[in-house]
Amino acid sequence: MSPFQKAYCVLRYQGPGFVATRLRIKLATMTGSLRRAFRTRPWDTMRLDDLVQPGVPTEPDGFAQYKWENQPPFFFDLGCPPVIPRSLRGLDAGRQPRFDERLRLLRKNRSVYFFRIPSPTPIDWRTNPIDGMTGRPGVTWCDLPDYLPEQGDLRTMWEPARAAWAIDLARAHAHGLAADAGELFWLWFDSFVPSSPPWEGLHWKCGQESSVRLIALALGFWSLARDPATMPRRWVQFARLAWATGYRVAQHIHYAISQKNNHAISEAAGLLLVSHLFPEFHASPRWQALGRRVLAQELRRQIYDDGSYVQHSMNYERVMLHGAMIGLRLAELDGRPFDRDIYESIGRCGEFLFQMMDPNTGRVPNHGNNDGAYILPLSECDFTDFRPVVQTAYYLTHRERLLPAGPWDEDLLWLFGAEPGGRHDHDPAKGALSREERSPGAVVAAPESRAFDAGGYYTLRRRESWAMIRCHT
Repeated sequence: MSPFQKAYCVLRYQGPGFVATRLRIKLATMTGSLRRAFRTRPWDTMRLDDLVQPGVPTEPDGFAQYKWENQPPFFFDLGCPPVIPRSLRGLDAGRQPRFDERLRLLRKNRSVYFFRIPSPTPIDWRTNPIDGMTGRPGVTWCDLPDYLPEQGDLRTMWEPARAAWAIDLARAHAHGLAADAGELFWLWFDSFVPSSPPWEGLHWKCGQESSVRLIALALGFWSLARDPATMPRRWVQFARLAWATGYRVAQHIHYAISQKNNHAISEAAGLLLVSHLFPEFHASPRWQALGRRVLAQELRRQIYDDGSYVQHSMNYERVMLHGAMIGLRLAELDGRPFDRDIYESIGRCGEFLFQMMDPNTGRVPNHGNNDGAYILPLSECDFTDFRPVVQTAYYLTHRERLLPAGPWDEDLLWLFGAEPGGRHDHDPAKGALSREERSPGAVVAAPESRAFDAGGYYTLRRRESWAMIRCHT
């Protein structure tokens, strides 16, 4: 194919908007304006005085006190993670390595790759311990190629920096499993942050990766805020990281939008998270507006009418749902829920995955790309178990459970607090259905033979067996 034929095909199939966006990005890279926008700097040069509005204390003690006195509503109160019922503690729901083993690995400075493989050596944020490949240090993220022979697979390099360990430590605190959870959290935080100054190196290369990391760290920080290890200076450190993440995403989210996939949704959720937790940032109103606009726009564009997903990947649909549910919950807590049609789209996605799911195991056909991404590992259910996301998506949109009680309900506790245990007071005009429209008990429905014509998915079910067929054309 000649360059002219290739250009014609790109313009025809991707559209003029895509071409214009990619040309602007290429021009910004060639002229150096992108590099100048992300000029690297030491963390200690990022002064709170430059980031927050006038009148907000910027010394560590004063800032920490200000945050305690002006804490925004979050999934759970600051320093008070959800109470995990005894029925959900100590369950072997299939996740490997087991919870206690993962905590033991963290104490040895080792992580778990792709929710399956323990790191063979202590974590080095620039080195892949599985194959020994090493990233290039001291380079602005936009100057790093997507592939370097000495670096290998970027996705593997990114895995520990997605900070699933932070969610494990938040959960360990809530489960009463680790008295040293706070110390471990800050040990890992203090290991990662100095290795990745603002916008320098491979861990800043992807806005989605930066957003996923902040989501996990925010859950860990909020859960462990009362721990003695979370001293006032930690508030400043976390605020700097949050601001740097918001800036990284906001300045380059047009690239994620041009990808037309789950990246833009995760990045929009990241912007909503930063602006929600730190409304005192000068940039927060702008970031919140951008996050809301992108999230609504992309959910309407990417979700098909039957609940199937533009990327035609079961796992990427789960990734999309996790980002979307975070954004929608934050908007509810902010008192500005998204429009009803957004909730209906999420509800259709949850229904689609439910119909693709084996009800006994939670597994779905491993259809489409699957790189091991999992934004919200909030339970002991295995990576292949989709019951947590199905239950949460249904609850978000209907305010009742679809599935019977089980270990997958822990996700509900983290995202909705006490509400799944009995509070159903959400205004139906603000998105999801209210108690008057739905009862609080589980529906306990069963998947059935269904046709999803928009995406081309068809299920055939009998009592003991079932099949999924993809026939899009």
